[in-house]
Amino acid sequence: MTAVSIRDRVLMKRIALIALIAAAHIAFLYGCYGARFFGLPLSYNATMAVWLGVSTIAAGIAYARAAAGLAWFSGRTPLRHLFAIAAAGISLYAGVFWAFNAFGT
Repeated sequence: MTAVSIRDRVLMKRIALIALIAAAHIAFLYGCYGARFFGLPLSYNATMAVWLGVSTIAAGIAYARAAAGLAWFSGRTPLRHLFAIAAAGISLYAGVFWAFNAFGT
């Protein structure tokens, strides 16, 4: 049996947290579009701002905070922010792509 170090456990927890953030963001985008935005009485611009903008900004902040604990990004704030922007963009694309494919545009 191989012993797993504390550092490896922290790494696995952080990577799992990043995967959960991605899944939550994609599920939110997919679910809101599938549920027709829960029938909210908002204008089109407000609905798009909440659906795409606010959710992606929240996911980006969550990605940056989760990446802060990884050794790869320690002391490298610009790299961590670049990772957060890229990860939020990828999950935004995946969520919108799946929603449009499943429910049409």
